[in-house]
Amino acid sequence: TTVAKASFRSVAFADSNLTGIDFSLCNQLMLEVSFDTCLLDYVSFMRLDLRKTEFKNCSMIRTFLDNADLSGSSFINCNLENAVFMGTNLEKADLSSSYNFIIDPEENRIKKAKFSLHGSIGLLTKYGVVIE
Repeated sequence: TTVAKASFRSVAFADSNLTGIDFSLCNQLMLEVSFDTCLLDYVSFMRLDLRKTEFKNCSMIRTFLDNADLSGSSFINCNLENAVFMGTNLEKADLSSSYNFIIDPEENRIKKAKFSLHGSIGLLTKYGVVIE
């Protein structure tokens, strides 16, 4: 499925299987989406402006978020296993109920982002520390 040049303005995806879609090819002008109980595995959101986007109860395995602006976004109960965060703006984002993510604080902007104590382990992975 291709979304090249498609426009998404005030689109709410619910109970949708969007596996493998490359949203980075869509028309980025006035892009506004939300996701509730969606399969977003292997989806690309690279370089997109997704400020204040809500991801709720989503599987985001190996989702590509490189260089995306996700500031102020909410990741509510999302599985972010092997999701790619590189140069991603996560300032003021809420990841406090999400899990399985690995985010390098030196390669991403995370100022005032919210993480749970358990989830914060994913911020330390690159340092090889053991937390018991």
